[in-house]
Amino acid sequence: MKENVLKIVLVLLLASLAPSAARAQKITAKVADWHFRKMNFTEAIKLYQYAFQKDTNNAYVARQLAEAYRQTDRPDETARWLRRLINRGDAQPGDVFRYAQALKNMASYEEAAYWEERFAALAPEDVRIRSVASLQDYQKWLQRDTARYQVKPVNLNTLGTEFGPTIFGNQLIYSSSGRTRTTFAQKYLGEPPSYLNLYAGEISDEGKLMKVKPFAPNMQSRHHDGPVSVHPNGEELFLTRNQSRRFRLLGGNGGFLNLEIEAGKKIDGEWESTGGFPYNSKSYSTGHPAIDPSGTVLYFTSDMPGGYGGADLYACRRVDGQWGEPMNLGPYVNTWGNETFPFIGADGVLYFSSDGHPGLGGMDIFRAHPVNGIYTVIENLGYPVNTHKDDLSLALNGEGTVGYFASNRPGGRGEDDLYSLKINKVSAEIDLLARDESTGEVLPDTRILLVHQQTDTTEVGITPPSGLISFQVSAGEDLDILASHDSYHEAGLTIGAETIRESERVFAEIALQYNREKNDGYPPPIFLEVENGQPLHVMELDYIYFDLANWNIREDAAETLTRVANILANYPDLEIRLESHADARGDARLNLALSEKRGKAAFLYLVAKEIYGDRMKYTAYGESRLLNICEDGVDCDEDEHAVNRRTVIKIVREGAFDEERLKRSPFYF
Repeated sequence: MKENVLKIVLVLLLASLAPSAARAQKITAKVADWHFRKMNFTEAIKLYQYAFQKDTNNAYVARQLAEAYRQTDRPDETARWLRRLINRGDAQPGDVFRYAQALKNMASYEEAAYWEERFAALAPEDVRIRSVASLQDYQKWLQRDTARYQVKPVNLNTLGTEFGPTIFGNQLIYSSSGRTRTTFAQKYLGEPPSYLNLYAGEISDEGKLMKVKPFAPNMQSRHHDGPVSVHPNGEELFLTRNQSRRFRLLGGNGGFLNLEIEAGKKIDGEWESTGGFPYNSKSYSTGHPAIDPSGTVLYFTSDMPGGYGGADLYACRRVDGQWGEPMNLGPYVNTWGNETFPFIGADGVLYFSSDGHPGLGGMDIFRAHPVNGIYTVIENLGYPVNTHKDDLSLALNGEGTVGYFASNRPGGRGEDDLYSLKINKVSAEIDLLARDESTGEVLPDTRILLVHQQTDTTEVGITPPSGLISFQVSAGEDLDILASHDSYHEAGLTIGAETIRESERVFAEIALQYNREKNDGYPPPIFLEVENGQPLHVMELDYIYFDLANWNIREDAAETLTRVANILANYPDLEIRLESHADARGDARLNLALSEKRGKAAFLYLVAKEIYGDRMKYTAYGESRLLNICEDGVDCDEDEHAVNRRTVIKIVREGAFDEERLKRSPFYF
């Protein structure tokens, strides 16, 4: 602090001795820039203000003042200095965009929408334009006071910062700068506040935190620590460290220090460091780790090169103790802005904070439901979880009904406070229509089993003559549906939580396949083939699998072949076709020979079950018919290769096609 005071005095002295006001202004602005790069924004603001008094036409100084106020969370002053640039005609398109963001941070949404439209006209090619369209109506919808959430401040908040909560058993782990005693220099001389340290408190039945004490003291550093993520096994953790006064994830240049992830394990009951994450770097940040419920995928945020914006979300999979290459979660999740604080719920839903997706201002909390393993549908949690200020670092319990997050919203005690979140069940309604898959006819008397995934409870209903049945459900829950009918095969359907919104009706159809087995006693055909110019009905498909470079019949394959032999014993006019394959590893000619041995092994097993050889044929294809992308040169794991080491068993029936028996459809799928 003494060094900073001397610098300011020196600047003022030089200014008074300088031959011109312009030279004084230039020297003062340079020293202000030095403080700005060191993140001493309070000192930078004082010097920029002095420099601006010497030259009120200096657009650079006005812009720096606006940015310094933005970094200290003063949207009112940020807007004032940017408005000055706009009024004088010195504003660049980026100034207009930041002005609109500052207005949103003050909850001036209508005015913000106007300036966002102005920005869109000034910079139509800017990627940030995507978040501008129809924002005013969207923000009004987000501000609705939903009954779904209950938000309350946590009882342990201090005058400092609390953020980054993690639920671990009956404990809440979080980072705090306010539980360390404030020094005289911090209080009266403007020294930086205490560093963030990790603490843990017991969660009471009422949701209060008690018996707060330091967490993992052996892993605490001299700088900022947190947030932290604990492995599901309770024996491993990952935490963020940084050396910056602010825990925003920014690049390592210009005085901003990087974040890094540190791993730890519990040894003799104490947490001990086991080393850094392999993708830490001196040139960029990695932080905010979140291990998924399986304990094999680590999500984190980073501003490494090649992303879509400031900080992006990434995931790494651990195989055989080694972390794979980071995978960017893609442009649906990541934006031009910053995506931070990932959290993976027990149901696989990704929660994160972002200032790039459309929201209420500052950082908002979002969720993304996986569709085929990809996060494509992004949903803003809305008010009261999100406000016009910064809302971030959400963590939920295993049931997804209770959680905690941080916010610097008005009415808090410190800079960022912790808030508890209770997710209430809000009613919605789902209409299910049962139909015949082939004809489209509605199906009365269909039994519908509805499974609520989160609560693991079920409901049962029978469709009326209309084929349509309704259920009361909760908004935001995942549903499994099973339909059964005396004349049809069972059919299943899953409806994701993102589909079911509060106070809405959801419509879904479930199609059932007619069960032709009841007509003539034969297994239903799946599809038709032609063999030597003659029709061939494929009645059933099955698969058996083999170990690497092996053709021995495994125990699971033996069970399948025994079942197939029983079918052939009961239906004398059915035959077998065995089509054998290999994975792509090794020489193609050897793989062809290997697949032939696999087909022959299955053939001989069935002969031993008294199935005559003239009812069976086997064909070898080697590696020519892979089921996935695991060809030569493609890096695949063992499970992906294993699906190609197969013999396809086709139970077939030769002869003319029976139109009457298959009048509904010749296809089983």
